[in-house]
Amino acid sequence: MAIVLPTSLSNLVPSYPPDPTQLVSVKRFELGVKVDESKSSLLNDNHDKATCDNDEFTEMECHSVKISDESDLQGDSSQQMYLDSDDDYEDDRVDGEGRRSHNITTAELPWLKVLVQRFMEDKQFGGRRTDADVGSRCMIRSLLQVPAIKDDFVKTKAREDRDGVEMMVILLKELYLGLNDFKGMIPQDIGNLSLLEVLIIPAASLTGNIPSSLFNISSLKYVYLYNNSLSGNIPSNMCDSLPNIEVLSLWTNQLSGEIPPNIWKCTHLQDLELSVNHFNGKIPSEIGSLSMLRDLWLGYNDFRVIPEEIGNLSQLETLSIPASSLTGNIPSSVLNISSLKFIDLSNNTLSGNIPTFHHLPKLEELYLFHNNFEGWLPSDVCSSNMSNIKTLELYGNQLQGPIPPNIWKCTHLEILALSDNNLSGNIPFEIGNMSMLKELYLSGNNFQGGIPAEIGKLTPLEVIDLANASLTGNIPTSIFNISTLTKLSLGYNNLSGKY
Repeated sequence: MAIVLPTSLSNLVPSYPPDPTQLVSVKRFELGVKVDESKSSLLNDNHDKATCDNDEFTEMECHSVKISDESDLQGDSSQQMYLDSDDDYEDDRVDGEGRRSHNITTAELPWLKVLVQRFMEDKQFGGRRTDADVGSRCMIRSLLQVPAIKDDFVKTKAREDRDGVEMMVILLKELYLGLNDFKGMIPQDIGNLSLLEVLIIPAASLTGNIPSSLFNISSLKYVYLYNNSLSGNIPSNMCDSLPNIEVLSLWTNQLSGEIPPNIWKCTHLQDLELSVNHFNGKIPSEIGSLSMLRDLWLGYNDFRVIPEEIGNLSQLETLSIPASSLTGNIPSSVLNISSLKFIDLSNNTLSGNIPTFHHLPKLEELYLFHNNFEGWLPSDVCSSNMSNIKTLELYGNQLQGPIPPNIWKCTHLEILALSDNNLSGNIPFEIGNMSMLKELYLSGNNFQGGIPAEIGKLTPLEVIDLANASLTGNIPTSIFNISTLTKLSLGYNNLSGKY
């Protein structure tokens, strides 16, 4: 085999001799390898690196050559050889057939070893090696039996990249992939992210079941997989390995089955969002053991009954179970959760009287529309304890009787919707004291009398809907002084006058 090194590499030979220029450059070196001369390649002297195509060695017959494992020549003066630069000296070292003597060749072997070691260590070699160089290193190392100093660059780089990615994945704590178009399943291997705390992949066209391995990541705190097309059941042992979960947001998917009774084991759960799915069966009574729960969103499913135990959720701020086929009365225990700010039980078939809410001082929004509530509105519907309420929507029920005069005590009320009931009596003039009211819906009732002129004092009003409410008399001119008004509906009444 012929290993040809460019003359420009002579400056890499260790400077053990006083004058490196006196060294004879290694132009050709044979190591007992038979090779087709037509497949030998020479390097141009202006190249900074040795190159060898892998194809050159396809017909080699390699023979073992033993060389010392030491990587430099210091400490062995017998290997340091000073060569004269006389022109005649080169002729003295070859025989009649142009072959170099064995002794001379042996003396130069250590120098070649140093060059090869540096080649394999990628030290100061004037530029990156080509793929052919890298591929030839294994052959050179095998011939010289030089100990492996460094793994192949390409393989090492690939392995380092792979190991780096694997380490990064293992240490991953937060994963955000939402608002994409994956159109596939969540891989089962996601369970290997043993340190994951935050998983956020909403609105990403995900399909299939939620992998059971996900519920075994005990470090998980926040899971947002809402607005996808995930299907199947939630594992019955969902909370066995999720002691740290705080938010589980799965709304707007195609999940089905029952909420697992072991939900109580998710003791740190603060926000449970399962709305707009196909869950059925009972809301488990064990849900009342989630003492840290603040937000409960279960709407647009098929649950039927509100468990009394929900009243045990002393820190609950949001209770939302609309359009879930709920029947019966609102449990009285729910009305004692003083922390409640938002209640939405609309679009069900709940019945009975509208309960009093004076034990809910923080309540801001109440949605009970489109149910089967009947009877009179409670006289303390706007007691002084409900001064924070902003939205009261009770339309589409079977309520009767007059609007309580103390309605004005809801001083922060912005939306009052009592349409499509059987309310009667006069519209109380006290309504004019609701200085923050923006929308008033009283259509579809059986009032007596006319429109109170005090309505004109409601300067923030944007919507007045009094259609089909059996009203009589003149339309108060004060209404037309409300500059913010965008909708005025007074049709299907018995109003009169000229305007």
